Amino acid sequence: MAKKDIKDKAINWMEDWSNLKIFKNKNIKEILEYGGISLWWFIHPVLYFNIESIIRKIEKNENLSKEKIDKKIKVLFGPLFLNLKDKIRRKEPKLKKVSHIKNKKILIISSTRYWGEVGALISGKKEKGDILFDAIIKELKNQNFDVVCVDVDYNNKINLNILKEKLEKKWIPFEIYTPKKITLKAKLEIIKLKQIWVQLKKSNLFKDSLKYKEIRLWPLLKLRFEQIFSDSCIYRYIKIIETAENMIDKENPSCILMSFETGYYSLSSILIARERKIPSIGIQHGVISSSSQVYIRNKTTRSLRSLDCPIPDKLAVYGKYTKNLLTKRSHYPNDSVIITGQPRYDSLRKIDKELTRKNFFNKYSLNLNKKTVLITTQALNNFKERDDFLRNVIRSLKQINGIQIIIKPKPDEDVNFHKKILKEEKTVGTIIPKTSNIYEAINSADLIITVYSTTALEAMILKKNVLIINLGGERDQIPYVESGAALGVYKVEKILPTLKRMLNSKRPNKNLSKKRERFVYEQIYKNDGKSTKRVVNLIKSLLSKSNEKS
Repeated sequence: MAKKDIKDKAINWMEDWSNLKIFKNKNIKEILEYGGISLWWFIHPVLYFNIESIIRKIEKNENLSKEKIDKKIKVLFGPLFLNLKDKIRRKEPKLKKVSHIKNKKILIISSTRYWGEVGALISGKKEKGDILFDAIIKELKNQNFDVVCVDVDYNNKINLNILKEKLEKKWIPFEIYTPKKITLKAKLEIIKLKQIWVQLKKSNLFKDSLKYKEIRLWPLLKLRFEQIFSDSCIYRYIKIIETAENMIDKENPSCILMSFETGYYSLSSILIARERKIPSIGIQHGVISSSSQVYIRNKTTRSLRSLDCPIPDKLAVYGKYTKNLLTKRSHYPNDSVIITGQPRYDSLRKIDKELTRKNFFNKYSLNLNKKTVLITTQALNNFKERDDFLRNVIRSLKQINGIQIIIKPKPDEDVNFHKKILKEEKTVGTIIPKTSNIYEAINSADLIITVYSTTALEAMILKKNVLIINLGGERDQIPYVESGAALGVYKVEKILPTLKRMLNSKRPNKNLSKKRERFVYEQIYKNDGKSTKRVVNLIKSLLSKSNEKS
């Protein structure tokens, strides 16, 4: 089997295994049911990465004894850390009493990771905000909606600076809504699941179900399942459900909007809202691929009577490509996926390119006369692939005269990794802050290099040349190269000549510009600056239908 199929195999394995009867004629979704919600969908992403890693090793005939379960989850779900984090995030502010206002209330739930610089592209004015929802929030307020913004934090660190900035902007930490005492029902559920786990780990039926190509996976996954069924992990997820319920009951919104609608904070909110007949809308937060394991499902549900993967009532997506992927490759109902474009791209039509470029170069003391290469990094399959990508790109770039290197890490990356490689390769490069405005950097660059990041699409919107470098031997997750919209490199020795070609020619490929334009349309629809209004109109449409039913 080619390596390109590994992610698909892992996705299919997870789907098939989750439907097997492994305990008292129940599957894992049924075993982990709590109040009509299956905790399986909270746990799925954690287990998936172990399964993908194991399958990769089996297919490559690597030594499975080296497969290790990351013990950091014990810290992430450790009671001491969680209690400290919750206490800090609960400290302020105090919730106001819900007033009986005439305006419709929209509850927005978004992650800490989407906090960054907004509004600097047109006027040069610096402002912090939610990069996904900033334009939507302003438009909703302009139309006299009451908007309540709630911050959720998936990180295993406490982001005090971002928390302070969001509090100043009147965002409410999710933990503020945590009930003072966890319910008796939750305590009984923890006891029940602990008892089930004691029996499960003795069950041959359960252990034998964990197989790939007749290779027993139980010895490799035992620690992970111990962590999944631990008191702190179960308590964490149940606490989130209880908090989501309290939040929705206190705020009593007319509609809920969310980024990262596949995360456990959003899943809890979707299901609680559905019980109360409150419509929910997800906003696509990044490019979705055929290998996006949180989106590719054999079954999805908008029903309260199913334990299949819950989805929001509507998912506002970039364009036709994503809709086709979700409704054909995955199993989203056609009427649940609405093409709106991406609201945060509306401002790109008004960008003052020269002003933005000068401001960017001044900010980071860059040379306006040198060609600038922007590298946008991301978490790949493993540390080796990350190291190979950045190190080999740096080694090639330093052989070209008259260029300057910019590196933009993803929000969840450790910048010490980038600093270490620059130092070891004896290369000068500028690492810009994780919360900086990526569009300033893209607009100021002559070439953008990445593996499969959404920044490639954003560079194409700004008519920039993109080079995809994929040294992992795996298929490209997004068809940037296949569509002809970008050039691609898959071998180390091809990096330098391709870089020279792209940096020394305005037209490195005759049809690149036309194919890039076509690709952008398929991905983000019209790009007419009206995506924000289309999302707000979708909200109003759902509210109108909700009123008709009530």
